[in-house]
Amino acid sequence: MIALTQEKREKLIAYNKQRLKGLKHSVQQTAFESVREELELEIKSTEVTLASLTADAVGSFHIYEQKVDATTDYVRDGEWPIDEGELLVYAAPPVPEIKLSLLQPRDLEALIRFNETCEDGEGYDLSKDKMDRLVELGVVRKIRGSIREITALGQMYIDINCQDSPSEFLMTETDRAAAFNQHIKRLNGLGE
Repeated sequence: MIALTQEKREKLIAYNKQRLKGLKHSVQQTAFESVREELELEIKSTEVTLASLTADAVGSFHIYEQKVDATTDYVRDGEWPIDEGELLVYAAPPVPEIKLSLLQPRDLEALIRFNETCEDGEGYDLSKDKMDRLVELGVVRKIRGSIREITALGQMYIDINCQDSPSEFLMTETDRAAAFNQHIKRLNGLGE
């Protein structure tokens, strides 16, 4: 099952609305005649994605001793999506929201300090105990000797808590290395 934070859900909704608008425009263009069928499938796929991301519950089952004790519907009369017939109710929301386990304030502070010291290229000043704790939490990884680096999870915590430089996407180690090298070049006046 896929789960999302509310912020990511909102970004995906906005992205897919914009994508749907572009696809609907493209499917009408004669230049795309040869791929019209694929574009129509993309439109349907994007509509399904949006429906899943914006779905509202229509009711609930009240369970008592492993049996349905009662049901509740959340839709007013006259607002049901069908006039007659069967309406399927699903066991889980299409895309549930996740909440991250929070780092303790002292761990978050240590992680942010480690990140700051990594960015200046002069090594870190945290104690071995603090670094070992960050490694155990999975937000920092030991490379070799006393060399450590921030993991994707650690970077996500930094991005969430330091709004001045949020990452939009997860990055590979190669991506991070390239970004770090660009940062060092900028510090030395050699980069963009």
